[in-house]
Amino acid sequence: MAQDAPNPPAGTTAGGTHEEFLKQYASAQPALQHFLAAHIPDLHEVDDLMQEVAVCLWKKFSEFVPGTSFRRWAFRVAQFEILHARRAHARHPALLLPKLTEEAAERFANTDLESVEARRRALEHCLEQLPAPQRELILARYRSEQSGRDLARDWGRTENHVWVQLFRIRTALRQCVEGTLAGGR
Repeated sequence: MAQDAPNPPAGTTAGGTHEEFLKQYASAQPALQHFLAAHIPDLHEVDDLMQEVAVCLWKKFSEFVPGTSFRRWAFRVAQFEILHARRAHARHPALLLPKLTEEAAERFANTDLESVEARRRALEHCLEQLPAPQRELILARYRSEQSGRDLARDWGRTENHVWVQLFRIRTALRQCVEGTLAGGR
């Protein structure tokens, strides 16, 4: 991602302001990435939107009030970019409604990224512990975004059976993650 930085926004200089922006943005960037990924089903579009958010934050950096939370401000900007993308790409029914997006932005802005990363690592560990058929089923559901009906057809099971299995797998994963985190693994 070797891109030339855009010119500084009006009313700022490329000196300390640029450095301050980079420090603040670097700190908020992983949480922003997680936030966008929670709202956009296509990871390529998440990357594109992340770039748009970065450019928008830079252009609006002169509006940021020093001494306030950069992260909260960045999430607010990202929230508007999600809503803009939602309007531009109405084909994404999985995107949240504006009120839910606002609530999610608030939660993500206040989230401890280290705990999110610990949960992600615990989930990866727990997924590895699942028997192969269960792991394949849960990954088919969430990574491939297959519907219950499609999974039932592909797996030669009833739709109800698939949903019961997914419920049991999610329960087992939740218990494993909680146990892993409690055990400090």
